[in-house]
Amino acid sequence: MQLTQMIDDLNRTPQTLIEEARELQGFARTRLLRSRTTPRNHPFLDLFAREVIDGDTPSEEWGRGGILVPDLSIEELLEIPPSHFLNPLRRSEFSAWKYVQMKGAVDRYDPNAGAPAALYNNLHYSWWPPENVIRISPNSATLAPAEPLYITVRRWIAFRVSLVLAPISSVHSNFTVSKVLEETGGVSENLSHDARAAIEGLLWEFRTDAASNSVHGYLGPVAFYEE
Repeated sequence: MQLTQMIDDLNRTPQTLIEEARELQGFARTRLLRSRTTPRNHPFLDLFAREVIDGDTPSEEWGRGGILVPDLSIEELLEIPPSHFLNPLRRSEFSAWKYVQMKGAVDRYDPNAGAPAALYNNLHYSWWPPENVIRISPNSATLAPAEPLYITVRRWIAFRVSLVLAPISSVHSNFTVSKVLEETGGVSENLSHDARAAIEGLLWEFRTDAASNSVHGYLGPVAFYEE
């Protein structure tokens, strides 16, 4: 009896198996897929089933690519120099820095909104990002060029700080750097150069538009975030 070859890469799943799985539901489908794939692929089968078997994504394109953005707490973001948290995003296929655009009210409360980002088209679905980096689907965000990068980074830091401050008060026009650090848990001596510039830019925004701006960091003039 000829043994069926186990599938070690879901991007190479035969169409015949996909069609067979479409005829099944629940445990019967799961049992079929697990019986035909190597154990390292089992954690990915539920998503594969939703997007390929029940969806319209071709198996050879499924799970490919990714947008890498920093994954940092507010304290880390204020203290770690940008070069340190941006470098892990660079891989051999790196071409240009992007940033995650804000598309609506919901996105404005997402810490990834506005973040500096690197787009890759050929990441394998099983690739796992390093520490302090998160991988998001290329279809889940809209990117734009981050030019210049240091302004993008400072705006993002300012936005993240504004998210912490938002529940405290609707008016922040009288805030100072010390008050911001008190509320965010930052320590003045540990602030990175860019974080201090970001906070100072945010304070300028507070003074010019204290109540109505819900996306602080991204509506203020570039001059607010320059040296």
